[in-house]
Amino acid sequence: MTLISWSLRARLTLAFGSLAGLVLAVAALAIYELSDSHDSLAIHVEETALRVEHAAEIVDATGARAVAARNLVLVSTDADRADEARAVQAADARLSQALHALGELLATHHGVAPQEQALFKSLQDQEARYGPVARDIVAKATAGQRDEAVQRIVAECRPLLAALVKDADAYLHYLDDRSHAMVEAAEADYLHNRRLLVGAALLVQARQPGALEPGPLPRARRSSAPLVQDRSRLRRLAHL
Repeated sequence: MTLISWSLRARLTLAFGSLAGLVLAVAALAIYELSDSHDSLAIHVEETALRVEHAAEIVDATGARAVAARNLVLVSTDADRADEARAVQAADARLSQALHALGELLATHHGVAPQEQALFKSLQDQEARYGPVARDIVAKATAGQRDEAVQRIVAECRPLLAALVKDADAYLHYLDDRSHAMVEAAEADYLHNRRLLVGAALLVQARQPGALEPGPLPRARRSSAPLVQDRSRLRRLAHL
């Protein structure tokens, strides 16, 4: 049985049913892609924001500890030394907590790139070198060994601190670049999904060649009018 022999209703049903099925398939794919892109971007924003928060806390606590350690060497009264010693301890605790929290996030978050892991490892190693020096300076200053503390600040503390800040800035810059890349990827996904939806809309308006055309009618139907006229003539002749 060929398509031309189908009834008009059957051909229309097939044509519109095929179009409707194709449109639904394309629309479902586009909706799935939009949902997946939204979920991926939302997860990225949430997880990256947490890592940026802890990285910024590391930078802030590092600066606060360095300033308090320097002030501890410079102040002269016992009260001021006690205040700066408490400030050093608080900043050191904040720094340790931020490093630990950031390490846990990197271990649990999905899609963390090896480059980010390497940058964090470098940051950890640098703090492992600088932290003991800073604590020793605080201990010497608290014990009244001001000259020894100043000597260690100049010889070791400053270059180690600069290296630690550099590693922390490199980590933050990486997260910033990664965020821009994710936004660009999300925009590309949006354009792709928009094209799918536009294509689905165009399919609704498109006409499949020959699918909606009724085609020629059977010969009996085309010659029905002359047959009716002939029968009328026969009736009139019969009544003569």
